[in-house]
Amino acid sequence: MSNKRKYHYIYLVFDKKNGMFYCGKRSTDTPVLSDIYYGSGNIIRRITKSCDSPDERLTKIILQICDSYEANIKAEKYWVNKVFNAPSNHLFYNLAEGGYGGNLIAGFTDEQKRKVYEKIGLSGRGKKLTDEIKQKISSGGLGFKRSKKTRKRISDAKKGQKNPFYGKKHSKETITKISNRSKGRNNPRAIFIQVFDKENKILFEGIRKDISEWCINNGICSESNMKNHLYSGKEFNPKYLVSAYPNCKKYAGIVFKYK
Repeated sequence: MSNKRKYHYIYLVFDKKNGMFYCGKRSTDTPVLSDIYYGSGNIIRRITKSCDSPDERLTKIILQICDSYEANIKAEKYWVNKVFNAPSNHLFYNLAEGGYGGNLIAGFTDEQKRKVYEKIGLSGRGKKLTDEIKQKISSGGLGFKRSKKTRKRISDAKKGQKNPFYGKKHSKETITKISNRSKGRNNPRAIFIQVFDKENKILFEGIRKDISEWCINNGICSESNMKNHLYSGKEFNPKYLVSAYPNCKKYAGIVFKYK
C-alpha cells in the first residue's frame, strides 16, 4: 500500500525529445534520490517501454518531498492543478487533475476524449515553453520549508547510496555467456523482419531498427506499437488518427513478421 511507504515526493519529468512535461506523485521505500521512476501514466509508460535507456530521453526533477502519503496527495493537487494547470496545458502529458487515479476517460464528453487522444498522440511536439511556464517551473518550489525530518532524509539519501555492483567486473566466462546470448537469432534487433500488405506482398524488410525508422518516417506508428504487433502477430489496425502518425489509417491491415 502506498500510504505505508517510507518516502513520498512530487516529481517533474521532462521529455527531451519534444519538450513535453509530466508531473506526478510517488510513494516508495527507496530513498528519493535513488528512486528510478518516471511515472505510471499511459503516455509515460509507453515512452519508457519504447526506450532502451529512458534516462537518455527523460530528465526527472524532484519538486517536493512530503512527510506522509496524505500530504503528498495535497501537494500533487497543488503542483498539477495550480502551478502547471497540467491537464489543460498543451505542454504536459497529464490527462487528469492531481490527487486522483483510476479510469481517467470514464464519463468524458467526445470533445474531452478528443483532447486526451491528442495528448496521447503527442500533439504538443515541437512547441516551446512560454516565459510564464518557465517562471512557474523556476519559482514554483519557493516558499516550501522542509522539516528537519525531510532534510535528514535527503541528506541520508546522498550519503553512500551506491550501486552494490559498482566497481565489480564480469569474469571472462560471464562475458562469453552474455555475448553468446546476444548473437544471431537470440538478438531480436539483429533478426530480419518483413512487412506484408493485405495481399501478403512485402512492403518493406530489414532489421528491427530499419523497420522502426520506416514506420516513424512514413507516419505509420511508433516503435513500441510496431514491436507489439510484431510479437502478437496481429494485423496493424489503428483505432484513432493522431497527429504524430497521420498515415496510420492508410496502412491498416499490414503485418510484421520475423523472416
